[in-house]
Amino acid sequence: MTVPTTMTGTPPAPTPSVDAGLSIDKDQLNRLIANSGNDCMLVLSADGRIQQVGESTERLLELADPAQLNGVNWLSVWEAPERAAVRDAIIGARQGKTVRFSAFGYTLKRTPKWWDIVVSLVDSADGKPKLLLAVARDVTELHLREQQIRELNSQLEQRVEQRTQDLIRANYQLHNALLQVRDLYDHAPCGYLSLDRQGRFAEANQTTWKWLGLTQAEAISEDHKLAFHSLLSESDAERFDAIYRWLLAGHKTEEEAFDIRRKDGSFFTALINATPVLDFEGRFVNCRMSMVDITARRQAETALQRINNDLEQAIRERSAALVESEERFRLMVEGISDYGIYFTDAAGCITSWSTSAQSLHGYHAQEALGQDLTRVMGIADASPQPDTTPLSPLAQARSQGHYEAYDWVQRKDGTRFWAHSVITPLRDATRPEDQQLLGFACLVHDLSEIRKTQDLQQNLNAELEHRVQERTQQLEAANAELESFSYTVSHDLRTPLRHIHHYIEMGRDAANGPEGAQAVTPFLNHVLSSTSHMGKLIDGLLDLARLGRTSLRQMPVPMGELVEELVSVQQAQELRRIDGHSASEPDRVEWVVGKDWPVVPCDPVLVRQVWNNLLSNALKYSRKRDKVRIEIGARPRDDGQAEFYVADNGVGFDPRFRDKLFGMFQRLHSESEFEGTGIGLALTRKIVERHGGSIWAEGEKNVGCTISFTLPLGAR
Repeated sequence: MTVPTTMTGTPPAPTPSVDAGLSIDKDQLNRLIANSGNDCMLVLSADGRIQQVGESTERLLELADPAQLNGVNWLSVWEAPERAAVRDAIIGARQGKTVRFSAFGYTLKRTPKWWDIVVSLVDSADGKPKLLLAVARDVTELHLREQQIRELNSQLEQRVEQRTQDLIRANYQLHNALLQVRDLYDHAPCGYLSLDRQGRFAEANQTTWKWLGLTQAEAISEDHKLAFHSLLSESDAERFDAIYRWLLAGHKTEEEAFDIRRKDGSFFTALINATPVLDFEGRFVNCRMSMVDITARRQAETALQRINNDLEQAIRERSAALVESEERFRLMVEGISDYGIYFTDAAGCITSWSTSAQSLHGYHAQEALGQDLTRVMGIADASPQPDTTPLSPLAQARSQGHYEAYDWVQRKDGTRFWAHSVITPLRDATRPEDQQLLGFACLVHDLSEIRKTQDLQQNLNAELEHRVQERTQQLEAANAELESFSYTVSHDLRTPLRHIHHYIEMGRDAANGPEGAQAVTPFLNHVLSSTSHMGKLIDGLLDLARLGRTSLRQMPVPMGELVEELVSVQQAQELRRIDGHSASEPDRVEWVVGKDWPVVPCDPVLVRQVWNNLLSNALKYSRKRDKVRIEIGARPRDDGQAEFYVADNGVGFDPRFRDKLFGMFQRLHSESEFEGTGIGLALTRKIVERHGGSIWAEGEKNVGCTISFTLPLGAR
């Protein structure tokens, strides 16, 4: 209801008394009005004029004086859209019906209200209608709440739909990443496997199955899981079970070597590293293991041990006749070319030097004979020490009967090799009662190749772990960027859609008007403009998406020739744009192109797009100047990169917002001032960064802007 403001302060028209011509009891009517409570109570004449209002009506309609409404046609206080319902209610009530309807209106102070209204008939004693009773309940709060609920439900549905799409895209990207990680895991140069609490296979990579000669289905199925210890020898199985009990208790173990049986019955030796996986309460979940095939190393060690044993036996057997058989023994030693073998006296001075020792250490016999063992073997504590110094290798060999070590040994030329060194004391077999020490036998085996294999394996494991961590970080960053990107894209793509929808509705209404189809043309032009803008947005997004998947095709590009070509293109486009203007118009733009341009290895198509975006932007944001000046050039650097710049005297920008220039859909000027999608500079930044360069901007509002970027002078 809208209370007429023109009636304020104006005496109302004469109104028939409520008592006049009525047989209804006045007290009864007053009781009805009083019982209306917080509702708006109006007494109407049969023709719909207001005769009386309830006490609460003054408050609800924000009346200064209830008499304002006396004699006013109730139909006139409503807005035009509501009057039909009001008219129908008055007619229905006069016919004896109780009519209920909802309507919207304003109070005297223009407060919007929603009303739930009931209009009924008040009969006189002879049954003739005299009065109508209208009771209106203020349901504004309820209406607004329902409207809020509808809006919230709509927003929630939109957010759920958008989030669903975001999750689908994120899951797709995560799936691809997991496939890559799985490929690295499956084809690693070492075996990776997981065992359950019972020590059965839970998972393994393809390398493991290849080494075992098994398929995953043969080892892991719904009704069968292969126990790892079943692949070991009886002795190794017992040792493995003991270690696994230790792992089940949550403890870590050292690397252990096991002989593992393949499907065809053959064995290979593997170095196994096992780690228990515990939950947050410290309970065992599973066991992760890595395997390295050391069969070749074990064979070499076995052969070496066999040779060591043989040599030790030979030394023990022939020590009594050492002097008599020295030449024969020397010939035997010289025949072992893979090992350095030499002897010392009891003081640790070298007394015998083989050809193989010479090849291994780089010292000739005349250089080594008589020298202390320390000089040759590179062992800091190899010189004779008192028996109270147990760390001395010679002292250990003398007291324990044997010394063995794996360490780096330095050659004469300063190079080093990883060696297995064995020192054995030689005693006089002819006098077993006093065990007289005659000297020491030294055996040195070059294990550099085996050490390289071990180092390579460790490096491969470290590289794999690093790549997995790096890929995980990339995925986390990509997901964060994807979420931000999705929000921006959804907002900017919806804007032209809203414009299209709005102008189509306006065109439909205009087509039904007096001008007909002619009135639709402006709205169709707006729709075409919005669809064109949306098409440019989508093209820009597709360019960004393709950029991330396309590999760089680098070749030497003479940057000066490329820039001069693109400047000529811009000049031609500007001439076509100003066609029909004065002849002096083309001279308004001054292009200043620098000299001494470098040749840069880059993708010519993508870098051409960079220059085209920067040149067109410089021209676009400078057109409002009476005299446009655009400068393009290159600057020398000493960091292996080439630097380029495009400077203009256009509208510039506030330096505080410098970081927003290269963001997706970030614009520092409205589209009404300068056309564009807000994608060009974002695409430019991605192209430069893919080449390993960087881009930045400097400028001042209403002075101009300079955009600089770098590209590596060496191909990536």
